[in-house]
Amino acid sequence: MRQVRTHIRADIRTDIRTDKSTEPSHVVSCGHARRAPRRAPRTRRRTAGRPEGGGQARAWSRAPGRSCADGPSVTAAPPRTRVVRFTQLGLTDRLSDALGVYVSAMGYPRSAIRQRAPLWREHTHRPGWRAVGALDERNTLVGLGYGYIGARGQWWHEEVRRGLLGTDPRGLHWLADYFELTELHVLPRAQGGGLGEQLLRTLLDGCDRSAVLLSTPELDPARPARAWRLYRRLGFVDVLRDHRFVGDPRPFAVLGRALPLTPPPGAPDPADRPLTGPNDHPNGHPNGHPNEGQEDGQRPGSLG
Repeated sequence: MRQVRTHIRADIRTDIRTDKSTEPSHVVSCGHARRAPRRAPRTRRRTAGRPEGGGQARAWSRAPGRSCADGPSVTAAPPRTRVVRFTQLGLTDRLSDALGVYVSAMGYPRSAIRQRAPLWREHTHRPGWRAVGALDERNTLVGLGYGYIGARGQWWHEEVRRGLLGTDPRGLHWLADYFELTELHVLPRAQGGGLGEQLLRTLLDGCDRSAVLLSTPELDPARPARAWRLYRRLGFVDVLRDHRFVGDPRPFAVLGRALPLTPPPGAPDPADRPLTGPNDHPNGHPNGHPNEGQEDGQRPGSLG
């Protein structure tokens, strides 16, 4: 019988190459979203910033002398934070992130996010509502502030009015025409660099009320909070001190200041720059006071 031998060649190796041109698009500066460039043969490709959760991100910016209109040419740049204005839809879309900043800055449990969300949504429909946010180089929200026009019938307004009637009715003139600064918070990792003041100035820029009011827990002389230093530096004065809001045993101070704010030293004259509307965000209570009698008080020591 003829014996047949079968030879199996084991010396053949198959190389499996991955076409990385199918990687997802990445966001670069100037708001442009573009696909990462296809790598040239035998060269190593750099990745221009991954989406959140996609690993280590690299910060990019425009090359010197180029504008957004010049196209998405980018070069490496250090991390940076920018302040933007939010529309109602813009903040609603980021509401979970915004409340995450709130609870992190205030040291509250995550469960507070669900409790606060309905009220923050309702606030966006109040007359004169406006909001600002601070975004880092990854487009992550690290700070925010918002407020609206104060008026009769609002819980906070009526509480402050009650306090003034019982102490010094001469202060009632503050309630005639004011903007209520409702929330102002900065993540702990972003505090200490003046971001709180930048948010506050941007929020109040162009406000057509004659004054701004806020409430914050009373000053601790032994440990003055950053918020108090910020407010005093910007010229806020006492309107009502040691006030107890209904439902909160802590003493609060109500502070106020005439508008507009004084520009910071070296700032250009506001009349020399273009006006910006309240809804120019690309998407569309530093207060520390309890709202609507159902909320715990905020402690605006969460400012940078």
